Amino acid sequence: MAIDTSVHTRAPVPEGFSFPPRPRRRLPRLRHANFHTSWRSETALLNSTAKRVAWALLLLVLVVAPFQVSADVTRIMVLALLASIGAIGLNIVGGVAGQLSLGHAGFLGVGAFTAAWVTSNQGWPFWWSLPLAAVLAGLLGLVLAPAALRLRGLYLSVVTLGFVFFMQHLFRTLKGLTGESAGTGS
Repeated sequence: MAIDTSVHTRAPVPEGFSFPPRPRRRLPRLRHANFHTSWRSETALLNSTAKRVAWALLLLVLVVAPFQVSADVTRIMVLALLASIGAIGLNIVGGVAGQLSLGHAGFLGVGAFTAAWVTSNQGWPFWWSLPLAAVLAGLLGLVLAPAALRLRGLYLSVVTLGFVFFMQHLFRTLKGLTGESAGTGS
């Protein structure tokens, strides 16, 4: 069976005819593009000018604002920053590691309670209580880590949510230590 090639041939081009040149597409010029050539440069904290300027403005606001605004606004700013610490921790576990852990509120509560209790009942300066709060919350995390490392997915979220409710129960029942709803003041 022979293939008829006359159907698939091009029509003859007349003499002197030429196709018009194709218009060249110009790509937009990327003057401020942020192309990374290595993983290290891409994951750097301040890898662009915009990030550096944003962080500088944020630090300037954080340093100047408490002296320029009322105590109520400062309190709201502090609460927002505390919530952002918990959100960053949740983003690391949920976004980077891909695990759904709901225990951050418990660890944040342990650290906050430790700092408040040591400051109000023991007379420690605030700046000394912060490292102690971080160490105590970290030690509690080390105690719970062997069990949490064996869990994945829904089981991890249920156990860590149970941890939050357990810590909430402890804070309410240990009235001599926590002061219940009255706070840590003696």
